[in-house]
Amino acid sequence: MNRRNFIKTATIAGVALGYGRLAVADSYPDRPITVMVPLSAGGVTDIYTRTLMKVVSEILDVPVVIENKPGANGLVAAQSVAQAKPDGYTLCMTIAGVYRYPHMQNLDFNPLESLEHIAFTNDFDLIIVVDYDSPLKSLEDLIAKAKAADAPLLYGSPNPMSTQQIILSRLAEENSLALEAVAYKGDTESLTALMRGELEFSAAVGNISSYVRAKKLRIIGLLNEVRSKNQPNIPTITDLGYSISAASFMGLIGPKGIARERIQVLESAVQQAIDSPELAKIGKELGISPMFRNHADFTEYAKDAYEDGKRIAASLEEE
Repeated sequence: MNRRNFIKTATIAGVALGYGRLAVADSYPDRPITVMVPLSAGGVTDIYTRTLMKVVSEILDVPVVIENKPGANGLVAAQSVAQAKPDGYTLCMTIAGVYRYPHMQNLDFNPLESLEHIAFTNDFDLIIVVDYDSPLKSLEDLIAKAKAADAPLLYGSPNPMSTQQIILSRLAEENSLALEAVAYKGDTESLTALMRGELEFSAAVGNISSYVRAKKLRIIGLLNEVRSKNQPNIPTITDLGYSISAASFMGLIGPKGIARERIQVLESAVQQAIDSPELAKIGKELGISPMFRNHADFTEYAKDAYEDGKRIAASLEEE
């Protein structure tokens, strides 16, 4: 049995168990699917999506066309897909900004009401990086120095709404740490500044193994709640007893109203793709942890992310 037929069989079985009508499961999809990427081509989000959708395309036996639609931290793509016909042929990858920016910009857009959250696909590794020769050998060292510092310790960050900066701002506020973010266009610029001695550390995303092997940088911790499969020996702030977190993820979404049977087909394809060797390999290369959550679980996760975005916006207004 090939992978496409396996999905059909599994979906039919699910429907027979009471999940809904078997109206479209045996014919969908029968033409190309478009998947929007909310960031520019060539970045981590784009590369991971293209790898994921290549495998999904093979499973479903239809082309998957990637369309980059960057802007407003993911909102441009999300709002665009929300207006598409809910037939399962126009989809999008979503990121954490989609659940924060509506609160911060007072936008009349609610991703929970406008989107189907089809499948959660991954977490990002949020790393704390220091220069290889830095005296800071651990997160404990960094926190201790930030508590005792007379002047703020400078660190590199992509932008004020990045998950890394949100977590570090909360950590600093709740524990009286002297930290100050310096904004950079991306991790490359931030890490370059760190190696020039302009920063105490950098809060980055992904895999910096080439810098580590060259003994230019060291990873001393993760800002994630759980340890990364890619870097299981690196402790998290949760390991140190700090219950501070913010969402940093990707997932497949579509316009509200896609038939449940079609969502099941997509769920099954994404789950198989995430379990594939191709995704394990690219995840390790990019510093991404492939992870599957189905439609129901991803919908609940999105609700939490949206509420968290509301809390973040409220805290920024108070500052």
